[in-house]
Amino acid sequence: PQVGVAEYAESAQKLHVFPNPANDRVQVNWTGEAASLILFNSLGQEVRRELLNSWDVSSAIDLSALHSGLYVLRLF
Repeated sequence: PQVGVAEYAESAQKLHVFPNPANDRVQVNWTGEAASLILFNSLGQEVRRELLNSWDVSSAIDLSALHSGLYVLRLF
């Protein structure tokens, strides 16, 4: 079976991260299933990992212990 753009768009999770930029806390909201949330620094090093409950659709992440910089969030 072929997977087209429309099919992918329907199955894709929606992710909202705010505020951006953030100081000491960021709120992450999503749709769909997710099991883990991982935060990487600009060197690609994992700096935070959270296991999520199957019924969660949001999480507040405390950033106060992290240095200022660029971070990448992975939700899966």
